[in-house]
Amino acid sequence: MGAVTGALGFRGNAADIGLPKDAAEAEKLRDPKAVLNDAIRKIRGRRRGESATNLYPAIAQRQNFAALRESASFAELEARLVIALTDLGCVG
Repeated sequence: MGAVTGALGFRGNAADIGLPKDAAEAEKLRDPKAVLNDAIRKIRGRRRGESATNLYPAIAQRQNFAALRESASFAELEARLVIALTDLGCVG
């Protein structure tokens, strides 16, 4: 189960609710927040206050670094972070 589907409490296939199947597909989304909000509506209906923002902590808790590293943007962030921490003397 993926981090997003897990946070939604959805046990089916992510594609069934319009979510990308992997990081590469997610990177191509024009408006990922809209896609996530649509998935939330499919699972939870149009309850007041239900938005992607409310799910971010639950998604983050379920995410694993191996899956994140499949994303080019995350890999770049991680590489830049290591360089910055090295330059600051925080890591060797």
